[in-house]
Amino acid sequence: MDRSFTKVRLGRHAGFTLVELLVVIAIIGVLVALLLPAVQAAREAARRSQCTNQLKQLGLAGQLHVDALGFFPSGGWGDQWVGAPDLGAGKTQPGGWPYQLLPYLEETARRNAGRGQNGALSLAAAKAMIETAIPGFYCPSRRAAIAYPYLHGGGFRNSDRPEVVGRSCYAANMGDLNWRRNDLGPRSLADAETYRWIHSDEVLIKRFGTGHTGVVFQRSEIAMRQITDGTSHTYLFGEKNIQPEHYTTGTVGNEDQSMYNGHDQDNIRLCWVNDEGKGLVPVPDTPNKTFTYAFGGPHPGSWIAVYCDGSVHTLSYDMDPFIHKRLGNRQDGEVTNAGG
Repeated sequence: MDRSFTKVRLGRHAGFTLVELLVVIAIIGVLVALLLPAVQAAREAARRSQCTNQLKQLGLAGQLHVDALGFFPSGGWGDQWVGAPDLGAGKTQPGGWPYQLLPYLEETARRNAGRGQNGALSLAAAKAMIETAIPGFYCPSRRAAIAYPYLHGGGFRNSDRPEVVGRSCYAANMGDLNWRRNDLGPRSLADAETYRWIHSDEVLIKRFGTGHTGVVFQRSEIAMRQITDGTSHTYLFGEKNIQPEHYTTGTVGNEDQSMYNGHDQDNIRLCWVNDEGKGLVPVPDTPNKTFTYAFGGPHPGSWIAVYCDGSVHTLSYDMDPFIHKRLGNRQDGEVTNAGG
């Protein structure tokens, strides 16, 4: 009898009560809530590190371009032109700086796609090229490194119309002038001989007394010696501001083209600031707001840029706007050591 009674008593206490189970679940929920921000922060730190390394590689590619050709990559012709394998580099190359860097990023085959071909074969090869994404141009905090829809109405002069395009999360430094006019580029190769380039030195000198003050812009061929403020004091490439809702849509004006395009707001940004310190300062990606020609990024508190000497810097969104302006101008004599 005593043994039977003991068994019954033990059986009644073999499991958790409902209240005890709810308490355990609540404790687990609290622990998860406490740990989740730390896990997210660790993931973001890893993504930021990857983004930094990618910009480092782009800066190194820019250095190799200078070693090989004597100048930094050009901005290309305009947003209706993509890279053309038979048209060299600099002023004669319609494609923008990402296209011109491909041979220095182990993407020579991509750069040479369609070489020696004409007519339909050339147009088809260009289409296949621009429909390809290159992972090193994508910030992992934003989106997967894949091609995204091409919905722009213009199309390209030297390519069949693509359905999707490879894009870039990075932009080149055009300088600190408030000159934001769009240029589609010439109608044809023949038209290029007499075309009045909107961002050419001649037009800018007439308006501002100088050409663009940055390093990469329409038909640019900026050599090291032309960066008189010093390569360690001048932006080359940096993260660009993109509206978060349009990371993948291709329906906002400064993120609707391909990474292979010529001079366009998709791949070139400005550092213009007025006398009150207002203007195109770096801005974090912000829902429902588009900062068309501004640098910026998806990372909390700071964005990343690579300078002309290849050094990578983490910079605050709250940086002095006049320092940002000086870092965008290669020749203003206002040297600054700002950087992280």
